[in-house]
Amino acid sequence: MASVENQPFIFAEELQKNSVRIISSVCGSLPPPLSSEDLSASHSHRAREILFVVAGESDYQLDDKFYHLQAGDAVFIEPWQKHGFFYRASDHDLKHIWFALLPQRMTATGLELDHFGQIGRKHFYGNLPGDSWQMLAGCWDRLRLLPEELLALGKKQLQLGMEMILNEISITMLSESSDWHINKHQDVMEFTSDYIDLHHGRNCSLVQLEKITGYTQYYLCRLFRKYYGKTIGDAINEARMRYVLEQKAVLSSKDIADELGFAAVVSFWKWRRSNRKLEEQLQAQLQYSKKSVLKH
Repeated sequence: MASVENQPFIFAEELQKNSVRIISSVCGSLPPPLSSEDLSASHSHRAREILFVVAGESDYQLDDKFYHLQAGDAVFIEPWQKHGFFYRASDHDLKHIWFALLPQRMTATGLELDHFGQIGRKHFYGNLPGDSWQMLAGCWDRLRLLPEELLALGKKQLQLGMEMILNEISITMLSESSDWHINKHQDVMEFTSDYIDLHHGRNCSLVQLEKITGYTQYYLCRLFRKYYGKTIGDAINEARMRYVLEQKAVLSSKDIADELGFAAVVSFWKWRRSNRKLEEQLQAQLQYSKKSVLKH
């Protein structure tokens, strides 16, 4: 893992103070919901995520309810489970680590919101070592299959797996020889690509990407094209279209348009028609992937 800035991490001290509290709809370990009816924008995606609160307090949306989060809370978000989309206007003074369980890897992203609710540039991004995240993922998989009488034990295993990962992150942060203290463009490019894919291209304007990466729009666009051979706009269109192909059998066009951030269904259909060739290419790739899985 590598930091975006050449400086010691501010998360390490807080991580050592926290005890983990699991928040998961699977094992029924949800805190009392808040009475607020002011639901913020939500979204869902195929990747599993974990939101870990390092410091600060805020209210977070999971499904159609808000829950109050504080330091030590670990929110386990299931595939396609609706949850809060990015941060709300009222959020401030927060330090979070977002974990995303992607195919063949798990990433960790540290974000800090200042007193004004702006994302600070003291953050990190990278892939977790295989042995640690695979153990956590295994505990998570088993939890979803356990009978009700064993959920408490499964939850305890999940807590231990989470604590192991957090300890590993804390130790790595404090290691003088760690490459987390080195500014690596490749890590920022991987973060940008994963962010676009995870959010289906929604809220991925150059202004937003500049804010969360700390790179200027021009520099970010130039580096992204260098590393991936395509523009950020191309990556956004591909992420959007993959979501369309995954969800068109179960969601209406209006629901898909809303999820992708289109102001109207008409705008969504215009975009889809203008990207017909891309849809055909991605559909062929999807069918090929399914055939490969069946063969094995």
